[in-house]
Amino acid sequence: MELELDEGCAVRDLITLLSEVIPGLSEKFDRGDALVAVNGAFAKPDKVLTDGDVVAVFPPVSGGGGKVGLFSELPSLSELIEAASPPSGEAGAIAIFLGVVRSSSEQGRVLRLEYEAYQEMALAEMEKIRQEAISKPGVKEVVIYHVLGARRPGDTVMMVAVASEHRAEAFETLAWVVNSVKNRVPIWKKEVTERGSRWIEEGRPEI
Repeated sequence: MELELDEGCAVRDLITLLSEVIPGLSEKFDRGDALVAVNGAFAKPDKVLTDGDVVAVFPPVSGGGGKVGLFSELPSLSELIEAASPPSGEAGAIAIFLGVVRSSSEQGRVLRLEYEAYQEMALAEMEKIRQEAISKPGVKEVVIYHVLGARRPGDTVMMVAVASEHRAEAFETLAWVVNSVKNRVPIWKKEVTERGSRWIEEGRPEI
């Protein structure tokens, strides 16, 4: 859609305007069930739009062909293992990492973490990491899942599985994949504690 907006119009104002043709969009945006990117970058509600900006509005749920994905509810452990299992006999080990919300940080007791991502870029980078991992000797399959939305202490937020011929390369590749996701994928989390909240950037795409 091409829209003419008043000078000084912010992302939140655009969402209000779009709600006239997409019922309930404002409520979804306020709850975090809809995200906005401006010119390919995650945008806050008060970001002022300028002439020629390209705005994308999308829900925080997406997939990636079954091997990489962003989810409001993560698949089960058995589904993760099934997705990572190559044809019978090709792998001698499947190593699994589960990232879990801690109950404390330097800011105090953690009440919850709120995850957001620029999904198109995040999924592309996750798939790139997956392909790089599969190219390593002995590695047969890699699956990367990450949650979006709010999670409380004890909740699982990240699932990674690596299938390989031997356990040594499975463990080594698993650590590499987890660190690569943390360092390269554009996923952000808001840490909410008893003392307040702060945004923590978990990664950024390679440029």
